[in-house]
Amino acid sequence: MRIERTLRERVDGIVVGASAGGVEALALLLPALPARMAASVFVVVHVPRERPSLLVDIFASRCPATVREATDKEPVRPATVYFAPPDYHLLVEDGPRLALSIDAPVHFSRPSIDVLFESAADVYRERLLGIILTGGSEDGAEGLKNVIANGGI
Repeated sequence: MRIERTLRERVDGIVVGASAGGVEALALLLPALPARMAASVFVVVHVPRERPSLLVDIFASRCPATVREATDKEPVRPATVYFAPPDYHLLVEDGPRLALSIDAPVHFSRPSIDVLFESAADVYRERLLGIILTGGSEDGAEGLKNVIANGGI
């Protein structure tokens, strides 16, 4: 399949952004990812800050890849889907490794799609794939521009 070859040969990181309505779209996308992909997947969904996220519970049994909630300073592993925890920005740092931040919301959102996409673009550059599924604001637009400016898809 062409998508699997592109993922294997060109992509080391995939960033995905969605607002709360994007769970349905994620239910189609994440289970379709190849089981043996080399890429790591980082997901920001705008979820309510005051409640625990159920995203890992929802997707862990549906996906061939490992699914986890991101933790601060965690090394990034291939074939793993990382969800941003509620009320924390998710960033990718050199290593690569994950970082969580409680910096101010961006476009009224924490986690912010822009913050994730921009940090991942700095690390993965042309080996990054950016996907915006849904949105209720402009969060993600600048981040996706940054992915493209760094040579990503």
